Amino acid sequence: MHNNSAHITIYKASAGSGKTYALTKEYIRMLLAAPGNYKHILAVTFTNKACGEMKERILHTLYTLSNNYDSVQYANELCEEFSLKPIELQKKAQRVLHDILHNYSFFYVETIDTFFQRIIRNFAKELGLHSYFGLELDTSAVIEESVQNLFQNIHEYPEIEQWLIDYSIAKIDDGKNRNVFRALLNDSSILFKEQYMQLTQKSIEFADIVTFFEHVDSLIQTFETNIRELAEKAIGIITKHGLQVEDFKGGSRSCMKPFYILAQQPNDKKYLKLEAILDTENWFTKTSKQRHLIGTLEQSGLLEITHSMFSLYMGNEGIIYRTALLLSSQKYSVGMLQAIQKSIDTYCRDNDLFLISNTNMFLQTIIQGSDAPFVYEKIGCFIRHIMIDEFQDTSQMQWRNFLPLISNAISEGGSALVVGDVKQSIYRFRNGDWSLLHSGIYNDFIQEISEISLSHNWRSRKNIIEFNNTFFQLFSSILQQKYIGTMAEAGLTEIPDKLQSLIPSLYADVEQLIPTRSNDGGYVNLHTISADKESKFPTLVLEQLLVDVLQLFEKGYAPHDIVFLCKEKKHISQIVTFFNEKKQEYPEYAQAFTIVTGEGLRISKSDVVQFILAYLQWMEQPENNFFRTELSVIYNRLQSAQTNDSVMQVQTKANILGDIPSISKNMSLHLITDNIIQQFSLHTHTQELVYLLDFQNIIYSYSKKNMVSISQFIEWWHEQEDTAYLKQEPQGYMRAMTMHKSKGLQFSVVFMPFVDWQYSRSNSTMICNTIDTDFSAIPFAYVSQKKEMATTQFAKQYAEEIMQQYIDSINVFYVACTRAVDALFVYIPENSQTNRISHEIVSCLAEYQLQYSQHTIDNTCIEIGTLDTQAISQSIANNLHTEYPIYTEKLELLPVPETYRFIERMQSSRHEQIQGIRMHRIFEFILSKNDIPVAVHKAIAEGIIEEKQYQEYVNYCTQAIEQSNVSKWFDTTYRIQTEQGISTPEGEKRPDRLVFTEANTIEVIDYKFTLETQTKHIQQVQEYVRVLQSMGYTVTGYVWYVLLHKVLEV
Repeated sequence: MHNNSAHITIYKASAGSGKTYALTKEYIRMLLAAPGNYKHILAVTFTNKACGEMKERILHTLYTLSNNYDSVQYANELCEEFSLKPIELQKKAQRVLHDILHNYSFFYVETIDTFFQRIIRNFAKELGLHSYFGLELDTSAVIEESVQNLFQNIHEYPEIEQWLIDYSIAKIDDGKNRNVFRALLNDSSILFKEQYMQLTQKSIEFADIVTFFEHVDSLIQTFETNIRELAEKAIGIITKHGLQVEDFKGGSRSCMKPFYILAQQPNDKKYLKLEAILDTENWFTKTSKQRHLIGTLEQSGLLEITHSMFSLYMGNEGIIYRTALLLSSQKYSVGMLQAIQKSIDTYCRDNDLFLISNTNMFLQTIIQGSDAPFVYEKIGCFIRHIMIDEFQDTSQMQWRNFLPLISNAISEGGSALVVGDVKQSIYRFRNGDWSLLHSGIYNDFIQEISEISLSHNWRSRKNIIEFNNTFFQLFSSILQQKYIGTMAEAGLTEIPDKLQSLIPSLYADVEQLIPTRSNDGGYVNLHTISADKESKFPTLVLEQLLVDVLQLFEKGYAPHDIVFLCKEKKHISQIVTFFNEKKQEYPEYAQAFTIVTGEGLRISKSDVVQFILAYLQWMEQPENNFFRTELSVIYNRLQSAQTNDSVMQVQTKANILGDIPSISKNMSLHLITDNIIQQFSLHTHTQELVYLLDFQNIIYSYSKKNMVSISQFIEWWHEQEDTAYLKQEPQGYMRAMTMHKSKGLQFSVVFMPFVDWQYSRSNSTMICNTIDTDFSAIPFAYVSQKKEMATTQFAKQYAEEIMQQYIDSINVFYVACTRAVDALFVYIPENSQTNRISHEIVSCLAEYQLQYSQHTIDNTCIEIGTLDTQAISQSIANNLHTEYPIYTEKLELLPVPETYRFIERMQSSRHEQIQGIRMHRIFEFILSKNDIPVAVHKAIAEGIIEEKQYQEYVNYCTQAIEQSNVSKWFDTTYRIQTEQGISTPEGEKRPDRLVFTEANTIEVIDYKFTLETQTKHIQQVQEYVRVLQSMGYTVTGYVWYVLLHKVLEV
């Protein structure tokens, strides 16, 4: 426990309550309290996007306070708090903004991962890592490589080889997965769960696993032998009395049947049926032929045997037995997981890799073993104020690693601020733990906490706010009762106190106030879809979806106003396919029915990109008719899209493709692809331009890093295509995304077409802690999640896991419902299975109808409010790319389109030096790629460039720092300083960039924006190197000619 006198503030921020506004206000307040505070404030978020938005909001607010005081709503409040006149506040804000911009590397607004990785980088030596280790983000790729290595070398480990065979047989017998390689990959995902990492900090030897499961099997065998012997005794008594199973009430299915089954093969489901034997009225009827003989059994000892068997099963021995059965079902998985873990460790060690998923575990050994000042000294900063956004998504390990730093800050007179909302905790699969916000932080800091509730909803319109207020109060209670019933049905004898009313307690603050200046109105439409078969539900939903979307268009809503939110990706595909098919039936809506999805943002999904790749493959294998056929199919698809004809109509026309024009291979790859684009007029497909240009940028970047052949590029592309996405989402279209992806966003109109997901997936597995059980020889259990767990030694953990799944479900639904600004449409099946969320939503809506009958249209629809008519708006065109720049042969050596246009202007300008100053100024603000938008905005604010040039400079800077030989200098896990002055007897030296790759090692970089190299540039960097070396550093110098994509080591 921490009992410090200082203060921790918790902002409880429900959806749409303005938490970013509140965070910015608090950050500004701390800056004004002490202008140098920005060097001592650490503000962490969970995504790069949120980080960028936070930085931009802070800087924009400071700029506005400096120039347009009245535009900041809380300006007067700040004046009053700090006893400042408006002009004094303006000057103070100007000074703070100036200081931040000139010391940007000390502006610590970053993702939590970036902050922790920065610590890892600076403690590489203590962790036994090479200074040049690589930080690996793609854990799935490492797992796949490691499993492949294990397969290839399995003959070296005969004991593991046998377990792999047994694992394969077990998976096939269970009917789960015949693809053993894929099954291992799926099981291996738990290796990066925090719970597993915490439980397996000490290495588990394979021999220990074998011994453990021998003990488990022995327990099972002993119990079943005892049961079998008792069952045989019971059968002996029945036989001795001249009876058989058919003589009893019920015939061949009589209550005595379990004896005969258990004597042959103990069956878990038959034990409970023994209870019926204890009631002798179940033995015979008045008309039973053997009634007299059966009656004599009462004094034969049969009841005592039955009671012994039933007590054995229901008592502690039975609980241990059922636990052992549960463990045994996954024993081969446990052994293989340990083998894969060792294979992963070996792979990372051999390739000098550090997995980003291991960051938090490694930090425990650093932070918990060191005092906070030492950590700060190593990373080059001292933090007195810590702000954590989206605290409900913080993991236990992350919080444990923050605790010493927060305690230190408080002890030094600093503060901590956390912002979050338990109801929006939907990332448990990424180790997010809402209990930290609900109770954990209060247990760690008892006396220091104050709460501030952001009680207004500034996002949604009145009817939507009121619906969500009422519905989720009702729904949380109904779901709690559902949980209690489920646990009772599973056989859980006692639900832990903390779970008795947990869901309603989490939603106790769900009711939000409606701001007086908020828009009235808003529209909610809840469709209950009646389908006689479950398989018909999707079809009926899509048909209703079409009706509602067309109504929106008629009311003046534009496609970009609409989003479809789904729990599962497969439903997104169904929606996209449906509206694509409807384009033929509704040609006037052909463009409006286009839907942008996360999958649709993949560059490889573009028809023009697929055509270019097919052509490149045909160039490599011109005799292969498959590639020619593929070219024709894709080309016809492109033509049909332009003419609004069907593909069949296009194919019935003349052979459009004809003889395939040949293109010389004696050109650079990006010129070859540019020729393909021109030959087939691919640049005329305006909706595809954004994909075309991004693909060309990828080709150019690849060409700069690699010796390029067409076959090499194709091979590389097939490995990378799943991770290549558009840098900016096309505008003007309807969108579809998962509910998880929608968090933090808002949309005018939200559709939720398939609200019918299961609380938990079938064949789910879970990790259990074996402490306080009879199976603690191994610290964890990997088990199948099923209701039988309720009668094992893992009953409490099972109850907690099911509760977590119920909370996951209601939270995901809450997040989705609170994205809507103007209108919300929800579609639920009228009849669904009890294991689906829709079952409880229908019950909740029935209760809602009783209370608010005025909203009911009929039994299938609840409608709240009216759908407003909007001013007719045109779809937003993608204004970033409206034409494709055409190359000529003399430009072969010039970069990709965006870069070419940028350099062309610099060449034609008579003020090349001024352009260099501009670029230097922008790069001064860039620590990492995430800072580019903010840096360009600053340049605009300072009048260095025009606002219309924003996207041009963003695109160019992004491309520049993504070069493989410079990207390291923009990795903020290193300590970075820009324009840092160094005093020398000859005067001040000011290198453009210093990157501290180790505690005493520096890389010094000077940018040049000229189109030719010069000796004086090298001499300048040599001087920087000399000065830094005299200060005791190990230094390497570089001149980076940005426009030439050239780096010279000095």
